[in-house]
Amino acid sequence: DAESNTVWADIEREDAHIDTAKLEVLFADDPTGARALAQQVDNSRRTRVRKVQVLGNQRRRQICVMMARLPHPEVMRDAIQMLDFAQMTQEQVELLLLNVPSHEEIQLLRHAENEQVIDENNVWDTAEEFQFLLLSIPHYKLRLQLWDFQNTFCEHFEDIASRQRDILRGCDCVLTSRGIRHLLGLVLVVGNYLNGGTSRGRADGFAIDTLIQVRMLKTSVHGSTQAEGSGGVTLVDYLVQQMEAQYPCEMEELFAPGKDGEKIRRAARPKLEDITEEI
Repeated sequence: DAESNTVWADIEREDAHIDTAKLEVLFADDPTGARALAQQVDNSRRTRVRKVQVLGNQRRRQICVMMARLPHPEVMRDAIQMLDFAQMTQEQVELLLLNVPSHEEIQLLRHAENEQVIDENNVWDTAEEFQFLLLSIPHYKLRLQLWDFQNTFCEHFEDIASRQRDILRGCDCVLTSRGIRHLLGLVLVVGNYLNGGTSRGRADGFAIDTLIQVRMLKTSVHGSTQAEGSGGVTLVDYLVQQMEAQYPCEMEELFAPGKDGEKIRRAARPKLEDITEEI
């Protein structure tokens, strides 16, 4: 008949089925139904994503704390690649240098990279992703070291130059200060006298470290010499008395604040070996 040849007859024969539960959620009188379903779908997707972790918990926390003090990772990456000094502070560069991946950590990450499947359902966790970002930068550690050198060069240069100036001022005092010359002269005379009758009693000068022995020598009230720590007058006491007797007020002037004695003390602090190594 005519009805059997219509599209409706064909549809009836198809016997289509629908998800009535979903239909009710979407189109029921409660308008929150659609949002509820959408939330369910979103939550379902979210639970399927697995964050892959390979670093220890303490190390991961350390990296995350550091990241909170740094620019956005992509900004940081571009800044390191271009050595854009305007994008990160000196403290941020130092922080990165302190936390660069160790050799063992790099091996662990590379092994995980080969073993783990990373896709839309499996992603690196925040700390691991950050470390992989660093590793993607060519010579990242060398770049950070160069950046740190640039940041600290002026400070280090001034520190070394200041110590060098102290040494030069001390040397100049030894050569030109009248008080230093008189004091060293008395030490030389006393040393030659005490070493009379020996080759050491005819010295034209002495090594500076000889002065350490001067404060170690003491004499008892009976005139016998004793080691440091015992009672009696030290050779330093005797020299001060002789200095004051022959050159009145020179000792007071020599060791007054800012005078030659202070310059000598400042010159004695730095070690040439340390300065040479730092340079």
